[in-house]
Amino acid sequence: MRFIRNMIDRRQVWAGLGDYPVYSPPSRYTGSIPSRDEMKANFNYFLETKIDRLKYLAEYLAPFSVGVRFESAALPALDRWLYRYGGYLIPKYFGQVVPALFRYEPAWVGEYHGLNIINDVAIFAGDYIVSRNAGASWKMWYRDRADEDAHEKLGFGQPCILGTSYALYRGPHSMLQDVYRYCAAGRSRLNHGRPTPGDPWENPGEFERLLGDLSDADARPG
Repeated sequence: MRFIRNMIDRRQVWAGLGDYPVYSPPSRYTGSIPSRDEMKANFNYFLETKIDRLKYLAEYLAPFSVGVRFESAALPALDRWLYRYGGYLIPKYFGQVVPALFRYEPAWVGEYHGLNIINDVAIFAGDYIVSRNAGASWKMWYRDRADEDAHEKLGFGQPCILGTSYALYRGPHSMLQDVYRYCAAGRSRLNHGRPTPGDPWENPGEFERLLGDLSDADARPG
């Protein structure tokens, strides 16, 4: 029964992906460390296209009865969708998914086409936080001078959320990384048929909880 359900779920996820627009920023980070000009060009592309990306996402999720709205009431359905279907957005054995997501190479086509959905959910998540937390904003994470290894971390050279009051997340916060981790946990469940022990992203509701923390200007860690 699980095999049949998984087959049907995968078919549903990929049925709407064929014509889904590909996110293709002008610079692919193929060098060891992307230049500031490359990152700036990609951030401008991000700002110019993110409204359209949210429209694409809303159209894609509509058949699943999942709304894309900046309301807390909309988060549980999106969280449940990610928990159930997010794993199908990632290649079965992961492949080159990390460099594809964070360096744009390989391009987000073929087996990597699902990364466009992960990206657009991350845009929604960041915009949701910004819409509810006046201190938060999208910024390009270039480099923290005190962190010489910043370029080796996921999120470097990516649009990130800064300015949240939640003490654990005051620095550059990569929404793309968060959505990827939630979906990667789903991919691992599909591969192994069971949750990965100790992985916090295995908890249903983790995505909703995170957005609640980051969007609350008065939030503090418990």
